[in-house]
Amino acid sequence: RAIDAIKAAGNKLNGVDTSDINLAHLLFDGEQIVVGAPRYVATSKGSKSSPPKRTGPVSINNGGQADLESLPGIGPVMASRIITYRKSNGPFPTLEELKKVKGMGEATYAEISSLIRL
Repeated sequence: RAIDAIKAAGNKLNGVDTSDINLAHLLFDGEQIVVGAPRYVATSKGSKSSPPKRTGPVSINNGGQADLESLPGIGPVMASRIITYRKSNGPFPTLEELKKVKGMGEATYAEISSLIRL
């Protein structure tokens, strides 16, 4: 389980947010989890035209509206559809199941597939 891997690595630092990690998730050999990595890189002061840049993959099973919208080609409507699908059907078992969300085309999936994780 993810919680066991975190403990084996020396536990997490105080103040590190683990709310987007499913601590009960069963890990497979070679699977990695990132704990405590910054989600966003700060932008320069006064920069209002560009959104914060992501530094890691977005979880399609735990990501919120803003997290999903940070992906290219995913706007408010598609992010909402992903969350609704997840609530109705449970966690995505594979990344490819994201294609079952209404409006998720092959091109958009191909563009974000390297930027997402379960």
